[in-house]
Amino acid sequence: MNCTLLERLQCVIDLLEEAKIDALKCESKGNKTAGVRLRKSCQIIREELKQLRAEVQQINKESD
Repeated sequence: MNCTLLERLQCVIDLLEEAKIDALKCESKGNKTAGVRLRKSCQIIREELKQLRAEVQQINKESD
């Protein structure tokens, strides 16, 4: 995936917004399926942020 930093960050924000809905369902209604989706979303978000962090570090190394 060849994205800019802002595109990758927006992707994470979108995923967080979707996860927020599942968090509300899980917490308020006790929806177990929403909990599973929430945990899966968290894993995906974690990986996206990891890639974003690596890209930022690479840009910083190149600018030095």
